Amino acid sequence: MNQTEEGSSCRNAPSYLFGIQKRFNWEHTYVNSCKHWVRNMKRVLITGGAGFLGSHLCDRLIKDGHDVLCVDNFFTGSKTNIAHLIGHPYFELMRHDVTFPLYVEVDWIFNLACPASPIHYQRDPVQTTKTSVHGAINMLGLAKRVKARIFQASTSEVYGDPEMHPQQET
Repeated sequence: MNQTEEGSSCRNAPSYLFGIQKRFNWEHTYVNSCKHWVRNMKRVLITGGAGFLGSHLCDRLIKDGHDVLCVDNFFTGSKTNIAHLIGHPYFELMRHDVTFPLYVEVDWIFNLACPASPIHYQRDPVQTTKTSVHGAINMLGLAKRVKARIFQASTSEVYGDPEMHPQQET
């Protein structure tokens, strides 16, 4: 039974869920006589998905019932961060460098691909720049092609040479 309007006949539906559905344009369905809330699964691309932040985001989105495509070139990411997800029915891993275009069908994109540690990005500053610039351009192009929502992240290096090392993140 689909419920799409506020004031529906389902007494068990928390009223705040209708506001969330309208705000984020989520479709939703009630099952088992309106006892369980289920919203449509999103196909989510996470670049840099084997990194610290990306792997935790993979965990969270899978826990929330989304289908996750984790893309990483393993320049700084680690397979151990996502090893527990291998074989999960809603998880797929792809070794890919975002400096090259990617052709997939997704609803959401989280572009987290970029070395975040000075040790890593100073090892190959040209590749770091390509990842930040070309990677962002490629992910924005993908988002435009498939009409996906995109979250763009970056390294703190965009702020330039700091007065103190290491930089405080507060």
